[in-house]
Amino acid sequence: MMETKDSISNIDEIAAVEGADVLLVGSNDLSIELGVAAKFESEVFKSTLVTVSEACKGHKKVFGLASIYDKPDYQPWTVNDLGVKFILGGQDSGAITSGTKQCMAGLISIESHE
Repeated sequence: MMETKDSISNIDEIAAVEGADVLLVGSNDLSIELGVAAKFESEVFKSTLVTVSEACKGHKKVFGLASIYDKPDYQPWTVNDLGVKFILGGQDSGAITSGTKQCMAGLISIESHE
């Protein structure tokens, strides 16, 4: 996983590793490391993704992307322009939270007939 400034600084060496098929960017952790926490549209974050894309293309690795779940306007750029081939659509904690919110909203909406 590419989650640190060091991993980006060494991206070509990492991408050259035999047997490593996917370079997966952990977007939340990487954005924090870059000083732009969750600001995926920032130039520094976007240019970092371009760097990873170039390394993946150059070493014939799959570019993977995590943590950009609710960004339907952003995702096409990553897939179509950067060549992301492996993208995570969510994580278990998000699914659990979403389901719990729906359940609680239903319970709260119940009118008591006492």
